[in-house]
Amino acid sequence: MHSEAQRLFDHGLQAYQRGDLVPAIAAFTQARDLAPDAADIHFKLGMALFNAGRASEALTAFQRTLALDPQRTQALHNIGAVFQHLGQSDLARKTFAAVLAREPTNEMAWIGLADTHRSRGEVA
Repeated sequence: MHSEAQRLFDHGLQAYQRGDLVPAIAAFTQARDLAPDAADIHFKLGMALFNAGRASEALTAFQRTLALDPQRTQALHNIGAVFQHLGQSDLARKTFAAVLAREPTNEMAWIGLADTHRSRGEVA
């Protein structure tokens, strides 16, 4: 990663860990612009955006993360969580199922899947 991108990424991490989402998003965005192929930057940007209530933008960041790093199951899980947040339960269900196909013991994916069924009134 470019040294300036790394500096901005580190700055964004510090802000994110403090709960300062606006400066975290700004730093991650600048880092992303300098290192557009760095999956870690897109992932953390997605986390900050989601926590700031910017779900649609977070979805784009997580999708880009997954495109850059197809094995990153956490990005796939987060895509499911965004779909769930946006009320797209069918897409959320399919995404959580894809996580479970990769990691059958992924507890968070099981919880997400159960929540999608519950939201559809499908829980016994």
